[in-house]
Amino acid sequence: AQIGINYLALENLQFNLDLCRPLHGDFSGMIGTEWKVVDTFKLRAGFNNRFKDWDGGGDYGALSGLSAGAAFSVNGITIDYAVSSYGDLGFLNQLAVKYKF
Repeated sequence: AQIGINYLALENLQFNLDLCRPLHGDFSGMIGTEWKVVDTFKLRAGFNNRFKDWDGGGDYGALSGLSAGAAFSVNGITIDYAVSSYGDLGFLNQLAVKYKF
């Protein structure tokens, strides 16, 4: 089962909360925020506690589950970048380029 809540605090600031309970597993939660700095630029940050198992006490273990990103849009083209921490496994960088007709 999964439930999510999106709260638009201001016209350009929103918060998200997701709770998940798999059939055979523990509860997990995700929280995030998105700030629309201007119409063409957004910043995001979040935390996901599903990655706590990857905290082995190494150099990056304390960062497990943290994520951040930014998106820039102009003329139907969006460049979206995100980085997520998987604790001792390292960081996952994602880059997406989208075109909207």
